[in-house]
Amino acid sequence: MKNPSDGKSCRKVFLIAAIALALVLGSCYQPTQFEPPEDPVTLASAGAVGSFVGGGTVKLAYTRKKGGTRWVYFVDFTLPDPEPVLLKKPSGKDNINADSPIISPDGGFVAYALLQGNTSHGAYIQALDENAEPVLVDASGVEPHWWQDSNGDLYVIFSDVFLVTTGQLASVDGKTYKAKVTLSGASATVQSSSELAPYPMNGGLSSSGRYLATGYGDAAFYDLQSDQLTLINEGLQVCNPSISPDPDNENRMLFLNFQGVQNLDGSFVSDPSYPKTNAEGRIEQHDVVFIVDNTNTVQDFIPVMSPYAQLQDPEWTNNSNLVSALGVIDVETADAILIDLTTKEIVKVAEGLNITSTPYVWDGNQGTGSSQSSLTVVEPDSGDAFSVGDTVTIEWQVNDSNIKTVGVALFLEGGTQVDADFLDHGIAVVDSTSYNWVVAGDQVSNECYIKVYDFINPSSYALSGEFATQN
Repeated sequence: MKNPSDGKSCRKVFLIAAIALALVLGSCYQPTQFEPPEDPVTLASAGAVGSFVGGGTVKLAYTRKKGGTRWVYFVDFTLPDPEPVLLKKPSGKDNINADSPIISPDGGFVAYALLQGNTSHGAYIQALDENAEPVLVDASGVEPHWWQDSNGDLYVIFSDVFLVTTGQLASVDGKTYKAKVTLSGASATVQSSSELAPYPMNGGLSSSGRYLATGYGDAAFYDLQSDQLTLINEGLQVCNPSISPDPDNENRMLFLNFQGVQNLDGSFVSDPSYPKTNAEGRIEQHDVVFIVDNTNTVQDFIPVMSPYAQLQDPEWTNNSNLVSALGVIDVETADAILIDLTTKEIVKVAEGLNITSTPYVWDGNQGTGSSQSSLTVVEPDSGDAFSVGDTVTIEWQVNDSNIKTVGVALFLEGGTQVDADFLDHGIAVVDSTSYNWVVAGDQVSNECYIKVYDFINPSSYALSGEFATQN
């Protein structure tokens, strides 16, 4: 691992190699090819991830090399001791790389593509179940994204061209399509696709269905209402486009910089946190995630943060304030991270990935379009510390009138649930929204969190922030 303090020199070593290979392949997407070690992935605790997103259900999907090619894994952080689960590939496709998994709005499925270089081998959807079979959406589909209309009908949005040479988007013989899908349990039905746009747009469809975005080579918005294609950062290559899920800002997308001097409007270059290396605003490859609107104006940006040498594969989650990305330490080491756009704080969701991984985080608070979770843990809070014998008030808020009784559970380091000397019965919501717990000697841990759940339907729950107990 490189010393994080090396900063610029660390980036220079493997970024130069990445750029050289990208010039050969014509893409910024695969900066290097290698066989990573089959080391275990280190996951954050469910409490740490849950508290970062404000409680509720969190799931992670990512790709990782196994046997020479990339496979899709998922992690369910609702479980006390979450573990990566490997998904099957389509029959006969084990030697093709899986790419860019995105979890469905309900949290039960994933959409992804199979790619060999820049050539598509199909877009698929699949239940988040180790026994589930992939379901083909389109044999030529790339970069599939989920989209749900105002009636609740679900679609997969995809194009048939992955990489567009910079400056050639309007002349490329490629299109964007949508296919209606029906999900039931672990099975899925896909209807025939129909053309959505006369350009290959790979960054997803906005919540109202008005805007498409792209950015593999050319960055652009396509306004379906006015049939207008608007180039962004014109003439400069970018990568990893992702459209905003926010209905109030649906004309925004994010992408990673690839070339040095950005052709964008706004006062961002005067911001002291902007990592420019000269007055022209030249920056190194994959140093900044830009958030821009359809007037080519920068609305926000995320500079690479310590201990990372570059960012890779950013994707807006289903929560408009959260972006998942790969924080790259060196050519063989990377973390799946979650970035809060308001505070710019991050949480490491999974450590021990590599530069070819493509992570996506799903926030259950937003899973069905609701603005809040059915339950919220108010106390204890992140960073609290208690001693044996202390009385700790566990306080919660119920946001769903269907929840009549709640249960409370304590988890210690490693996701171990404590049963002895803790609450083993439900509490009627009309009677109380708090519970006093006296810390026992066998409940000492540096990583504790509280789970408050619907006693009748335990799949509905909230997690506290991570706190500590001590002797």
